[in-house]
Amino acid sequence: MLDVLSDDELAQYGRMALDQVALERRWAWLQALLVAAAAGVMAWVLLAGWRRGFDWTLVPALFGLAVIVYWPWRSIRTRQLWRTQHDVVMGELERRRGNATAR
Repeated sequence: MLDVLSDDELAQYGRMALDQVALERRWAWLQALLVAAAAGVMAWVLLAGWRRGFDWTLVPALFGLAVIVYWPWRSIRTRQLWRTQHDVVMGELERRRGNATAR
């Protein structure tokens, strides 16, 4: 797909990818708090399970744990995707510049 884009379009796509990374990082502080809360919930579930045995009353807490962790996990994956896109675009631009100077 990158072969059909011009250099300007590739550069614009690279900037867009970095903008998406920045948008995902905007809420990183809240996501870090959610991960810390998830660690606390997990510790509570393990302690409660150890004390009274694991039973169905802990299922809502485990479900809540999954809900709490999903957004930070998804955000990290999205940042990785856009960072990879940016790196590929920059590599393609470098390759084109190398080919242009070799001619």
